[in-house]
Amino acid sequence: MFLNNNKNLSYEEIKINSPRVVRALTDGNYDCVQSVYELIDNSIDASASKATVNIKGGEGGVTSIVVSDNGSGFKNDQDLKDCLILGNDRERELQEISEFGVGLKVGCLAQGDSLTIVSKTSEQQCIAVNVRREDFKFCALEADVAEKLWQEFHSEPESRTGTVIIVSELNKKHSYFRGKNSKKNLSKKLKEQLGQRYFQLIQKQNIQLYVTVNGGRKDGGPVQPNDPLCRNEEGVSEALLATDFAYKDIPYRLTATDLGPLSSNSRYGLYISVAGIMICRDEKSMLGIHSENASHSHHWNQSILIEFETKKDLLQIASLASNKHDVKLDDSGFSDHLKDKLKPTTDELKRLCISRSEEKKARQNTKDKETINKNLLQAIKQKRNYPNLDMYELVKNIDDIEHDSYSHARVGRFCSSGKRLVINTNSTAFGPVFRTQNCSLNKSNYVDGLCTAIAHAAADENQNFDFWELDALRLNIRSEIM
Repeated sequence: MFLNNNKNLSYEEIKINSPRVVRALTDGNYDCVQSVYELIDNSIDASASKATVNIKGGEGGVTSIVVSDNGSGFKNDQDLKDCLILGNDRERELQEISEFGVGLKVGCLAQGDSLTIVSKTSEQQCIAVNVRREDFKFCALEADVAEKLWQEFHSEPESRTGTVIIVSELNKKHSYFRGKNSKKNLSKKLKEQLGQRYFQLIQKQNIQLYVTVNGGRKDGGPVQPNDPLCRNEEGVSEALLATDFAYKDIPYRLTATDLGPLSSNSRYGLYISVAGIMICRDEKSMLGIHSENASHSHHWNQSILIEFETKKDLLQIASLASNKHDVKLDDSGFSDHLKDKLKPTTDELKRLCISRSEEKKARQNTKDKETINKNLLQAIKQKRNYPNLDMYELVKNIDDIEHDSYSHARVGRFCSSGKRLVINTNSTAFGPVFRTQNCSLNKSNYVDGLCTAIAHAAADENQNFDFWELDALRLNIRSEIM
């Protein structure tokens, strides 16, 4: 561009309206769980071995969210103030998830109008600041106030080091903060989602996480690892693939499982982790492996995990969203690479899905036949109450049978005038009821069932019928009718 060669140009710094920028970044970009992710990520970066999320509130709902840890804390007042800079630029370790320097501030202020940070190191007394969302200004708090906040809000105030984050004046537009059961529901969701995002670190005992309501630590114990690939869960086979690969010298580990009976839209998908932290899930295209929202049956049974050792490795092929909870693939060649590596697994998964489908269909067919025979037999036995009922006329008029829009056939009542079976779709007060789900409701199926039932009814009246005679009778009835 010609402007690049013009050395006489003078540039001025563009001013930023911080409150409006904060509002733009917070509105609609974080839910409560994602905001808590930001704080736990920071706890891990601070080498914490334990972190607690305390949900405080009463009958009306949640009033504050408090996250405390035993990490290294902020070194001094200036270090604490620097963390409040939007887009704070500092040296970051390769394993850190932090990227843009906005998560702490924006994540917290997306949930409430007041953010208080209290920190402590072994060499100093407590330090604290309070930040207001309205004008995005902060106030340094006195040492005695900071100490009181530490003692009141830290889950283990005897800890020599650590940080406490207090988010208050919560935005009640968020439905998860409102109502009598909001504390319990939010606690349950946090335990599940934290267990999934940090399942590798929890399994390795790198960190212990707790979620409490009004400080009740013993309630439920520590967060348990929640493997999104469902490994070691009943019904899920061993991983179909678990291998280290490299793409353009970028190392990563690829794991795939067949979810089997645990398959659901909340389980399947492709997950990406960096340094042991699950940062996102793509359930639509699985990073381009499938066409978006593809409805193949094997797609729904598939769960894939891509593990990168560092954020640097991931950023060579993809970009992180500003909230770090989504990934945009920049190198489409990586999708083709994944397809190639996963092809044997995908083929095996298709085979398993087809096999399971056939087994399920066979079981259902057997169940349908048993149900039809049982219930038709019961119905036809009632002919004794209707001596004028002609069984052959009953079957010949099979076309008079009706069924409802749910493909459920109901044996209603025998018409008192005899001659044919009437299916009453609105009332089951008289006569047995049977249902045939996922079964074609055609004349042939009904005839088979009726013939079998008639044969059984005849056998009941003549105990001298043996098996072969019973089957012959069924075939004779069918041949005469069809």
